[in-house]
Amino acid sequence: MPTSLHLTLDLRGARDLPEHGAAPLHANFFKWIEAVDAPLAQLIDGGDGPKPFTVSSLSVEGDRLGQGVFRITLLDDDLYPILLAGLSKRSAAEIHHQVLPIAAQPEVYSRTYDDLWQAAERSKHVTLAFDTPTSFKSKEMHYTLPDAALVFGSYLTRWNAFAPAAMHVDESWPEWVKQTVAVARFRLESREVRFRDHSQMGCLGVVDYEVIRPVQSTDLALTVFNVLGDYAYFCGTGHKTTQGMGQTRRLRNF
Repeated sequence: MPTSLHLTLDLRGARDLPEHGAAPLHANFFKWIEAVDAPLAQLIDGGDGPKPFTVSSLSVEGDRLGQGVFRITLLDDDLYPILLAGLSKRSAAEIHHQVLPIAAQPEVYSRTYDDLWQAAERSKHVTLAFDTPTSFKSKEMHYTLPDAALVFGSYLTRWNAFAPAAMHVDESWPEWVKQTVAVARFRLESREVRFRDHSQMGCLGVVDYEVIRPVQSTDLALTVFNVLGDYAYFCGTGHKTTQGMGQTRRLRNF
């Protein structure tokens, strides 16, 4: 069941917090899983293929003095109870050798894969907000433009990896995207993310994707287009989604 958890840290007394902050939160995620199921933590960390979670960067809320928030999303049903148990065992995050208590119960929002499918629109527009820098691995390069094929291809890979087998989408669907979906409007800027030993460029902003050849569009193709647009909130976009990049929301208005 795709699940989003917003967590709040008590930052009172914290010093020299990293600008991006997702790398230590990524490490804390594995500590929480390891506290309950160490073999599972190793399996997730070392496994090939798409990861069953994302971690955002740390955001210091202007209206919450002394607090910071971040988000973890889960794509695999089995992870949710394990993560909650881990948080109960270790109700703090360690960032730059500082132990920062979790200040409140997680705010949880979840949808089943069937919920996402049944609620899907048949809209010819999917507008996405890339809330943190987003980039892709394409032809052995880091590619920062959110082309429709790359964006929706990244969602399809995760959907087919974690959705029930009966709901898997045919691997030919990305060809429909290439032939049918175009960028209608956008408002983007490039933004650098600094990690410990390197920097990564990504795009930040809003893109409206439009089906420009509706005559070629079946109900199924349009359903998948909308399902994956909604799924983006949980699965993130592109690569390094477990380290703060690619945080994404679907917008109803540009």
